[in-house]
Amino acid sequence: MATVALGDARIGFDDFGAGDPVLLLHGFPATRRLWAQVARRLAEAGYRILAPDLVGYGESEPAPGVGVGMVCIIGV
Repeated sequence: MATVALGDARIGFDDFGAGDPVLLLHGFPATRRLWAQVARRLAEAGYRILAPDLVGYGESEPAPGVGVGMVCIIGV
């Protein structure tokens, strides 16, 4: 897993394989690990895989002052 700074947070992501890049984005409330089997098969087929944990999920830090729970997302 690699990390990159995004504003005040650090984002964890997988970056492996070679070839044309494929960006795999998880949904709520998953992490990049959701894509593990698909990512492996795509890499074996010759693609570069980029699979981040979105802000506040998995290995990524939450952004200061930003909630990621269901209540924050639906605005209740």
